Amino acid sequence: MRFNYLLLMLGMILLINVTAQASSQQNNETVVLTIKPLACVVKSAGESCQMTVTAQWQSKQPINACLFQQQQSLSCWQQQRYASQQLNISLQDDMLFTLKNSSGKVLASQRVKINISQPVKYRRRLRAQWSLF
Repeated sequence: MRFNYLLLMLGMILLINVTAQASSQQNNETVVLTIKPLACVVKSAGESCQMTVTAQWQSKQPINACLFQQQQSLSCWQQQRYASQQLNISLQDDMLFTLKNSSGKVLASQRVKINISQPVKYRRRLRAQWSLF
């Protein structure tokens, strides 16, 4: 019984070690994209939102990258590790921004949401639902 427990613990330690090594190899290729602000507030549904966002990205290796709003290219950089840029954007719905390399592979993405400030109006109940009368 004790031997089985030791064998189980040894297996878990080896599994964690292999997972940590794989994770560290993947971290060499990670690109972090940050877009601020992440939300735009409109008065009612269907309104267009105009705002200025700050897009920043960083990578451990110099890369060629382009920032896209849906399929439209907003800006491109050559052999950079870090970039920051302010962009004027217009949104109708929630929008996905992606950072792609020169071959079109998505390196990172960030979603900007639209929030509606006026809630949908509901009819107020005149009496409690649990009333017996």
